[in-house]
Amino acid sequence: MTTFFLLSVLYITACKKNKPEPVPPTPEKIFPKAFTVTVKDREADRVTLSWPYEPGAILTYDIELEGKLLATGLNQFEFDLKDLVASRAYTGKVTAHNPDGNTTSSTFDIQLLNQEIYMTNIVDYNWAKTTYDGSGKLYWKIYKGKLLGIPAISGDTIFMGGSTTAIAVNRLTGTLIWSRTASTPDNIALLSYNGKLVLPGESKIDIISSATGSTLWTLNLPEYTEPFISKGILYTSNDQTVYAYDLQTGAKKWEFQSGGKAACPLVNEGTLYFIGDEGNFYALHAADGTLKWKSPFSGSIPVWTHRSPRPCIMGNNVYFSFARNIYDAGGTRFTVRAVDKSNGETLWSRVMGEYLYALRITPSTRLGLCVGADRLYHMDPLTGKDLLHSGAFPSDSYFNVVDNQVFYTYIFSRRFLALATYREKEQGNIFVMPNGDDWWQIPVVVKNGKAYYPAECAMNMME
Repeated sequence: MTTFFLLSVLYITACKKNKPEPVPPTPEKIFPKAFTVTVKDREADRVTLSWPYEPGAILTYDIELEGKLLATGLNQFEFDLKDLVASRAYTGKVTAHNPDGNTTSSTFDIQLLNQEIYMTNIVDYNWAKTTYDGSGKLYWKIYKGKLLGIPAISGDTIFMGGSTTAIAVNRLTGTLIWSRTASTPDNIALLSYNGKLVLPGESKIDIISSATGSTLWTLNLPEYTEPFISKGILYTSNDQTVYAYDLQTGAKKWEFQSGGKAACPLVNEGTLYFIGDEGNFYALHAADGTLKWKSPFSGSIPVWTHRSPRPCIMGNNVYFSFARNIYDAGGTRFTVRAVDKSNGETLWSRVMGEYLYALRITPSTRLGLCVGADRLYHMDPLTGKDLLHSGAFPSDSYFNVVDNQVFYTYIFSRRFLALATYREKEQGNIFVMPNGDDWWQIPVVVKNGKAYYPAECAMNMME
């Protein structure tokens, strides 16, 4: 019995020794997972890239831009691209490496933020600087009275005005430079020219120093329309008279009597154009005010105390708008007409619709003739035929044409600014304005150092 027991123990022990040991699992190799590079922040010449952290992985990153290696062996999850050029787009790549030499790359495309947008809020009367990058990031906001005049921009200074105040502000920081009393009506433009600022008022036009805000001289007129400046001469209209004044001295150079109320003037290549509400479109020699030609049309125009249609120029054509009977409460028929700027010969004429607050026209080399009516039309400048349109558009809204984009206040909620591009879609991109405030309007855009103003604004066409 004892012998059997001993043999059993020896057998069991031998079996245990012959059983193979379990093989430990091979450590799993962690490859860099696919990831996406995003833009975390951007400025005029800098972009911060960002990508997600991968838990449990020991990774380093290389950064390439336009095929050039900028950094290698990084262990952070964001990187600043500096000293970029605002007018161009860039492509690049972020590559993740693990200790075993495995890699995963993610490419990125960036377009620098080179558009600044200045808008006014007609609820609390402040101006704000924001951006077009999809976020509506607020840079600054300023409140100094009822600032509803269209601003003028000169270098790093933006001049703003309204029914009580005119101010100069550093447009980069929002810092106030000077402030003074003024009486600029809503939606009328301030004009900046060679160190002088023109403030249209209720019964006068003040010419002031851009540096200090002090008055240089004053033009007293019982009525007026928005003035225009060309080569140091201030042109304006008052009732049936068009005037020209030396901007430096205030001396009157000439005046011209039209057959009806004279609308806002425009000067182009030595010729002054304006519309008379008796049904004539005028061209004067800008140097002496003598008549060059006049072209009759069947209708009238809205010449109001504070604003009236201003013609615009594109190539050899001059464009203006009028109505069949603007003073008839039963309805109007608004028309756009193109004439040869050398002789006033009508090239084409097109009825746009009824009950429009004001027909606004801005030419664009890429978008054609942009006309704000019941919608925002893009028309062939040579024929007046439709190219495309940019969806619903409020006829009382100002819009701004910047290269191949049109900025305008979104019709359904003015907390938004719509971006209409030259494409078949009815609606362009939209972004929320700062703080979600209501009733933003009059977008003024700065791109690549050039300021773009709303349709009909004298600063948009100043010579």
